[in-house]
Amino acid sequence: MPAIRIDLFEGRSPEVKKQLIEAIT
Repeated sequence: MPAIRIDLFEGRSPEVKKQLIEAIT
């Protein structure tokens, strides 16, 4: 996963991170 997308997860809850990961994969 590109570092830029990891940066987007900063400050987000684990549940939101999971949703974002599912959305971009």
